[in-house]
Amino acid sequence: MKDDLILKKYNTTPINGTYNLLEEKTFFGSKMMEVEDEISINNKTIQYYQYYIDTIIYTGTTYLDNAKNNGFQNYIFNKSIETLFVQDLVQLKLDNHSIIKYQQNDIDLKNNTRWQITINIKNILQQYLFYKIKESRTFKGLKYTNFLNQNINQSILDYINLNVVDRYKFDTIDFYVQYYKINQDSTIYNFNSLLQYEPIFDSSVELPENIITNTNVQQGDAVNQLSNINLIYAQIKPSTEWKFDYYFNIHYKKI
Repeated sequence: MKDDLILKKYNTTPINGTYNLLEEKTFFGSKMMEVEDEISINNKTIQYYQYYIDTIIYTGTTYLDNAKNNGFQNYIFNKSIETLFVQDLVQLKLDNHSIIKYQQNDIDLKNNTRWQITINIKNILQQYLFYKIKESRTFKGLKYTNFLNQNINQSILDYINLNVVDRYKFDTIDFYVQYYKINQDSTIYNFNSLLQYEPIFDSSVELPENIITNTNVQQGDAVNQLSNINLIYAQIKPSTEWKFDYYFNIHYKKI
């Protein structure tokens, strides 16, 4: 006969708190990462250091994948074993938008050509937050073994998606346009060929006199405040004689 009321004994195993990247709300409150009230995606760069290697080293008997430690940042910064990364916000915007001719008739196409610029504002925000977290070394000292998926950088992105992104909404966009005469401005010394219907994303266009104040911005989903936005722009100079380059900055606000 049992000498106590314990029917079965269990062993407990400690689990890393980072296995659950979702910050759970409790009755007494919960911790939350401090974030900026307003975010502007402009032409600046963000720099950070992290361990990173993309080669596999042969040890003699087995192959050791050093990439498992990618993204690791020492608790005490050590420049000798970490690599500098410089992230360009202009390139980030270039990689996350597209421009196409808007549906229109032949007359509009030849004169005031209409364009649609589609911007993935959610992905731009996610990557920006990732860069800022790496810059501030928020996850320093955490190894790949501290995460369920054993991937440091992917876990940081997962944390952003689960806890930070939905605290923001799209606010405004600054849109800049500069026109060039197709024939007159094309010379043998100009390596950027000024061809019709080839607008170029160029940060040098960001000048006060080039800003467009009456932009037509449409959001794909009224409920999702970070769904893709479509910027509709009609050329104000005839496309038979003029082409344009463009640029934009995006602004977010904390909800």
